Amino acid sequence: MRLTRRQFLGAVALAAAAGTAACGGKSSRSAASRSRSGAAGPATDTRTPPLAAAGVRAAQSPAAQGSAPSFSNVAEVGPDEIALYFGGKHPNYPGAGVANFLGYSPADILESMDTAVLDQVGQSRGQGAMDAIHTIVGKSLLESLLAIYATQPVLLALDAGHGGLAGVYFEPGSNGTEWEHTRAVAGIVEALATDSRYASITIRRIFNDAIGDDFGLPPPQDSKARASLVIRNARASMLAYEAGVWNRAHPESTVVLHVVSAHFNANSGGTLVLHEGDDAPADFARRSMAYGRDYVDRARPALNASGLLPSPLSLVNGNGLHDDSLMYAPPVRVGSRVNPLTGNTPHGPPRYAMLQASLLEQDYVQGLLNYRGLA
Repeated sequence: MRLTRRQFLGAVALAAAAGTAACGGKSSRSAASRSRSGAAGPATDTRTPPLAAAGVRAAQSPAAQGSAPSFSNVAEVGPDEIALYFGGKHPNYPGAGVANFLGYSPADILESMDTAVLDQVGQSRGQGAMDAIHTIVGKSLLESLLAIYATQPVLLALDAGHGGLAGVYFEPGSNGTEWEHTRAVAGIVEALATDSRYASITIRRIFNDAIGDDFGLPPPQDSKARASLVIRNARASMLAYEAGVWNRAHPESTVVLHVVSAHFNANSGGTLVLHEGDDAPADFARRSMAYGRDYVDRARPALNASGLLPSPLSLVNGNGLHDDSLMYAPPVRVGSRVNPLTGNTPHGPPRYAMLQASLLEQDYVQGLLNYRGLA
């Protein structure tokens, strides 16, 4: 049985009591980047720091709950385990199911500046200048978490947008280079997090370029782009499950999960944060918007004051914020085609999957479970 949107969110709320691409499929690229966008990325993730890099703490089973919370290295989880998770068959996540896919935490997508402008800075000023911009973005990402949560323990589900495993699914992002910049930011965030100032923040990656984004579904439901979104969201959802286990056992020292996906813009001319909208549970949406406001107010002035940019960054959308409605929405709304694996026609406006509000990805998960006999 397929759950309605209302039933999904109701199930998530009950459990809490007891696109296109993840950033919106940026399609506005320069002619040069369009010519590069089909080029294969590296066969392995040679540009990404290893999962044991500084700032990423030792992974343990979610069952290993002692005097301090411990969270799994979910970046190593692949498609088969994710299918078991959503099908309620994963031994480490008893009781999990399809209702865990949407509305499980606050989440934000950071679009700090145009990728083409960042590349221009590198071409004119060198790698050090690009590194300085990456550092501003990474530091602002962490500082905004402190601004919102103060000393409360935070579990950061960290995504570096785009990328993927060559030969299965690889998407370079805007200007053909966005994926490189997002991974540079992720590495900096992890390195900065070794500072005692960020001792309250535990980082777990939800991206992994060494694992292919493929559930083996038959066409036309074998979209690797959709699989990529589902896999990253599933890993974050697993972290939400683990945090819930800890919080129920330790109400005096609860942990909050916040998903942050690092991206860079395509021809926007400014800074933007995409935050959760009305479809998310109200408290999650409130914290998502608060984080977005703080990040925009923090990162944009710092980037403009760096002296590295060819011109000051504007505020996209007038205030640098936009909800989870897809900004690059195609003229045909979601619901133009029946999913043969579910018999459903998804309805509603296109939503950003990383903001946990995508009906299209929800239907994809149900189709996956039906196909594998896990529904």
